[in-house]
Amino acid sequence: MDINKINNNANVNIQKIQQNIKNNKKQAQVNNKDVFELEGNSKKYLELASKLPGVRKKLVNEMKSAIENGTYKIDAEKISKKMLGGL
Repeated sequence: MDINKINNNANVNIQKIQQNIKNNKKQAQVNNKDVFELEGNSKKYLELASKLPGVRKKLVNEMKSAIENGTYKIDAEKISKKMLGGL
């Protein structure tokens, strides 16, 4: 019985296994992607939202400035009326 021949076969098998592991890792990296797909009503809502006017940048900037400067006044009565208006 030739022991060297057995060791060569074992080395070849180990190399094949190592190559398979490398290939599997590469394949796993390629397939490691998240997929997000909208369905049904979600697509409709997205289309409708895209047709709405954008953020009113001027108003947003004015409010930011007022908040930062401490000049933004909260009208508690107006807020309470809006909150209770739905009751």
